[in-house]
Amino acid sequence: MDKICESSESVAANSVQKKEDTIQIFPAADAQQRLWFIDQLLPSSPVYNIYRAIRIEGELNSQALHSAINGMIERHESLRTTFDVVKGKVVQKIHPLLKIDMPFSDLSETPEKLQPLLDSNI
Repeated sequence: MDKICESSESVAANSVQKKEDTIQIFPAADAQQRLWFIDQLLPSSPVYNIYRAIRIEGELNSQALHSAINGMIERHESLRTTFDVVKGKVVQKIHPLLKIDMPFSDLSETPEKLQPLLDSNI
């Protein structure tokens, strides 16, 4: 029984593969091609972006938030995917690593005349 456990552990250890260091390229799905086409017609349009502001009360651990968001990006390929044209075809490129910087703005000292605007959007 011990030999069976040892052999299965060595197989499992040998089958673990490191993430590739290269960009993986796949054909874009039909829906992705349509969105890419619309983006070509209206570059940088926010039409398909959904924004949401949230109010955070109390002290923010910006380093923990930064780590959590970059951790999600690392685990989910769709957050590391960009689109390009290769040989006349739209393709999706999955990047092996993408880290984002997140600038923070302290709005606790916001002038009173701007506060209603912030309150209406948060």
